[in-house]
Amino acid sequence: MNNAASNCHRSNIIENNCSDVIVIGAGVQGCGIAQATAHNGLSVQVLESNAAPGLETSSNSTKLIHGGLRYLETFSFSLVKECLKERRLLLKNAPSLVHVNRFYIPIYKTSKRSRLMVYCGLRLYALLDGDWLGRSVGCIKKANWQSLDALNTDNLKAVFYYQDSQTHDQYLTKAISKSAQQLGAQFHFDVQVRSINFANGEYKVTVAKKQNIDNQKNSKLQNNTTENLEAFYAKSLVNAAGPWVNQLSRLFIPAVEMLAIELVQGVHIVVDCRISESCYYGESPDDGRAVFILPWQGKTLIGTTETILTASASSCAASDEEIAYLLRFVQCYFPSKNISQDNIVEVFSGVRTLLRGEGDTNSLSRETRILASTQYPGYFALYGGKLTVYRATSEHLVKQIFKSVGHKLENYKSTRNISLEPFIDKTSNHFEV
Repeated sequence: MNNAASNCHRSNIIENNCSDVIVIGAGVQGCGIAQATAHNGLSVQVLESNAAPGLETSSNSTKLIHGGLRYLETFSFSLVKECLKERRLLLKNAPSLVHVNRFYIPIYKTSKRSRLMVYCGLRLYALLDGDWLGRSVGCIKKANWQSLDALNTDNLKAVFYYQDSQTHDQYLTKAISKSAQQLGAQFHFDVQVRSINFANGEYKVTVAKKQNIDNQKNSKLQNNTTENLEAFYAKSLVNAAGPWVNQLSRLFIPAVEMLAIELVQGVHIVVDCRISESCYYGESPDDGRAVFILPWQGKTLIGTTETILTASASSCAASDEEIAYLLRFVQCYFPSKNISQDNIVEVFSGVRTLLRGEGDTNSLSRETRILASTQYPGYFALYGGKLTVYRATSEHLVKQIFKSVGHKLENYKSTRNISLEPFIDKTSNHFEV
């Protein structure tokens, strides 16, 4: 038993509620942080408001493990390079869940991005991935356009291709959480954080079980009942609450530092036909935004939109206009498929956290920020975070935890070689990408 647990002598708190680190949030980032923390011999408790890991943003993404080709437009070269490195590691560590696929980029006379711009971007993308000769990218000859799944060829000027990967985001998050648990991390689901206190160099996080909350709401004696609370203690606290990062930060008294953010809603639709076994990456006819058409579980996934939420992340819900936007996109690229509202079998939406800046959502930074508090030692808030680079983000953060608890960085053990294969659920009917 580590020192944090062995020094726990509170008569009203059960012993296993004391640990080195508390992580709030069991999305892919929180699970990755728990895995890296436990792998390095620190005890960690993960607190999650949902009934299982990865039920929020980490189950509502575009299901891609990719370098972020469009991030090259904002000169985010280091981010793209890191994403491509992590993609290679995931292909090695979770080969049954992360699959390489071919992506096509059609260029029309009306496209905002020229043939030269796309070609140069793809060559740079390949270069950042270590493909010095550019073998993974190329251009489809005009004579072969008719083989491209009935792609609209009116005013078509060129079709480029490159490689990226698809995954099942929630399955990936579950596998990481299971890996973390095998390493010793403890997960607590269906708990809602009520308060956060810091005293004598220690964090106290008080939670209520969701079942107890629901029972009180349904009880006629609600005013006479006392909420059943439980407390967790640790020397270090990680806020990995995703879109709720600042909402959670406001529980601190006195206030903790926060970054200004935008909550950006992304909507996806799934239609009942399989347009292609490959992926298409095109520009919306409405505004030129990049949107994907992807094979998904025998059907087709189309997304995503980017709409700034003015309310809380809990208000996330697809609007009729966002659905119509995606339908216009797929109808533009594949008009002969006659895809309409009647073909939609699923609609889902998630919320991304982007640092506030100038311009529209396309120009906002996709970089992840780790905010280390100057007022509260050992407290770290995670802003942003991408599915592809969850492991690298976790490594950066846990190294900071190492420093805060007095451990030497040379003793840090990387998670880059931890296989996720033993923890992947391969029995579900929804496993197929």
